[in-house]
Amino acid sequence: MGQTSLDEHLKFKTYFLFGCAYDGKEGKAYLKLLDIENNQVEIIYDESGHKPYCYVLESLEEVEKLKLQGVVKIEVEKKYDLFRDREVKLTKIIASDPLAIGGTSASIREKMKAWEADIPYHLCYLYDMRLIPSIPYRLDGKILEPLEQDREKIRKVIEKYFPDLSRDDRKVIEEWIALMEAEHCKLKHLSLDIEVLSPVATRVPSPDKARDKVVAVSMVGSDGRREVYLLKTPNFIEVDGGSEFTVKVFDDEVEMLKKIYEVIEEYPVVATFNGDDFDLPYLRHRGEQLKIPKDKIPIILSREGASLRKGIHIDLYRLFNNKSIQVYAFDNKY
Repeated sequence: MGQTSLDEHLKFKTYFLFGCAYDGKEGKAYLKLLDIENNQVEIIYDESGHKPYCYVLESLEEVEKLKLQGVVKIEVEKKYDLFRDREVKLTKIIASDPLAIGGTSASIREKMKAWEADIPYHLCYLYDMRLIPSIPYRLDGKILEPLEQDREKIRKVIEKYFPDLSRDDRKVIEEWIALMEAEHCKLKHLSLDIEVLSPVATRVPSPDKARDKVVAVSMVGSDGRREVYLLKTPNFIEVDGGSEFTVKVFDDEVEMLKKIYEVIEEYPVVATFNGDDFDLPYLRHRGEQLKIPKDKIPIILSREGASLRKGIHIDLYRLFNNKSIQVYAFDNKY
């Protein structure tokens, strides 16, 4: 992958690599690129033909005899075994989609011992394509090229503070400084919370079935948005948000949900508290229950949690439940 200088960069738009995901319908990985000029996310699909894969010790002939599902190609590849300090031959199994590698009872990793079969496909794709999330790139056609740092300035810093380092160590530090000093963008983000009207006060509504109405959604954006959407119900009482919030009342739940989906798509980052397990799954499944077209619902659900078609989702419950955050960042205060 090539690199571009700052002067060349000025002729092109700058994007931040915001995320990577897999589109099962298209059968391709795609990248989420944040345009820093308008804070909008653009989608770029893979055109390299990259496919999921894993490695096994069995020979090519042995693998062929197994008639594994989803295999599109089998080839022999040499790898370097760092533990044994030697070169080894492995059989590389290339599959049609990530689920053929792992995720179902018929997956390859369930049939035989495989290496690199547990790596989520989007991470494998980023590594193979040598792409680093959250650093600036320019888009040349459909090729991403990283925006080059001032390497001479970085080398002078290393010479000043680390004069005794070996050449190899200097090279490693140079790469890390270039990464850590890369340009950062100011992200437009939205915080969201929903309320559902349950017929039984002591029962938590099921996000999978989503049978109960969404009656309230509160949203606070970094761009000044402070809104509460309310669904008019039989015992509805008019409320005034005062100077802090704008209250919008809807007579129809479908129209309210459609508007919520539109708002979500305006933001590269959406934050919730327990949104992986409740808010976003409920919003998606409720929309499906009400026959809203799936292409109008920007929420994507997977085994790893809830995400967005274009942006990214941060569940603060999971973040603060992380033991490292609890212990090192907040000194066990909660």
